[in-house]
Amino acid sequence: MKCRKVKPHHARGECLGCYRKRYPKCDAPIGNPGGKGQSRDPGAVASRVEDYAFVRSDRSVSRAEAAARVGISYRTAMRYDQRLNETSNA
Repeated sequence: MKCRKVKPHHARGECLGCYRKRYPKCDAPIGNPGGKGQSRDPGAVASRVEDYAFVRSDRSVSRAEAAARVGISYRTAMRYDQRLNETSNA
């Protein structure tokens, strides 16, 4: 994957082009670390946030369970919770 050319360091010792090929902009679902994941298209993200909020409306469902049902990572679920709290406080 690495181009082996001397270029400015971006992350993980790769140039920007190689880094973007290996780590595209996505939210990786649980069980697929570093995988292609889901799109960060604003419409798709808004839809997943809405789905996550619906699942979390049942207080007996934990954050991890809700994340698994929606197909997002636990860290993404924490970001979604923060986004939902900000919109409810505004």
